[in-house]
Amino acid sequence: MCLADARTLLKKSEESPGVASREEDELLAAIWARPDDDTPRLVYADYLMEQQNPRGEFIRLQCESTALHDHHPRKLEYERRAAALLHPNRLAWSPSGGPAFEWRFVRGFPASVKLAAPALLQSSASLQTVKSLEGLELNFNGVTEPLAEVWTRVFKDPIFERLRTLRLTWHVPQVVVRALCEQSWLSRLSALQLSWVSLREDTWKTLGATATLRTLQSLDVGLSGATDEGVEALASIPWPKLTRLSLSNNQLGTRACEALARKGTFSALEHLDVSWNRVGKKGGAVLAGAEFLASLQSLNLSHDQVGDDTCAALAAAKPQKLRWLGLEQSRVTDTGFKLLSKELPHVFVHSHSA
Repeated sequence: MCLADARTLLKKSEESPGVASREEDELLAAIWARPDDDTPRLVYADYLMEQQNPRGEFIRLQCESTALHDHHPRKLEYERRAAALLHPNRLAWSPSGGPAFEWRFVRGFPASVKLAAPALLQSSASLQTVKSLEGLELNFNGVTEPLAEVWTRVFKDPIFERLRTLRLTWHVPQVVVRALCEQSWLSRLSALQLSWVSLREDTWKTLGATATLRTLQSLDVGLSGATDEGVEALASIPWPKLTRLSLSNNQLGTRACEALARKGTFSALEHLDVSWNRVGKKGGAVLAGAEFLASLQSLNLSHDQVGDDTCAALAAAKPQKLRWLGLEQSRVTDTGFKLLSKELPHVFVHSHSA
């Protein structure tokens, strides 16, 4: 359905209230036919706003917020307003499922659900009916059966064939992460999060050797027990499509930074978070000379003790696309901040204190 057709449907529904339900069904069908396109969603938002339905504003706000980069000055304003609209309407706008289901809305619709593995096995059929579902946040809390039997059944569930984002959190066992790497549907994911999992070195090697992960655009392995050896394993094969990487709250030093900066490995990166590590001055200088710095839009070095030397290296590199730089509690003095302000005036430097 093109925009003109959608607008015609909207006008007809306004003129003939008796056919509103059919028109709404067609507007929704247009959304599911083009799930990556915001235009049908915005037309549907107009339809709802004409009826004084607050969900129309909610859809519009979430679409507009998603289109902005992470640190755009209006993004937080849109998100807060959307959250205020969602709070009293969450139950009405969410698919059924009871308290075991915790939905996350993206671009106006329930896109991701958080639940434990036993709840997924019990509710897969009902989840399949949610057309906007594309993400899953899964934990293995409350598992009473043998773990190998559970993850085998879970990963064979047809729901995984439609996922674009997957989060495995809260002490997911190593065997589950390694089993994940064997799944054929892994190549369909665009985003993967493995956090609060304390991955061992052999698991990092498995991740590094899994070619199907190289289609990912976003990887979050914060709070995963990552070490220099783990990142070296992760960087053993190039990640040509990865634009967002989080390695926060780990144990990374200079060697990890050298692995990240290896030419051709993370060349598409736009957002890198290595905060709360042991990057230090040497690691900071390595990252400032990385190939991907030219495409970075945000870089978080907070709590990394990188000091003024890293500021000087970044100022000398003059990254033109960088818009946000995290340097909170990183031993940067006024000298470093003044240099960044002079040489990189287009960059917002986040630092409550040195």
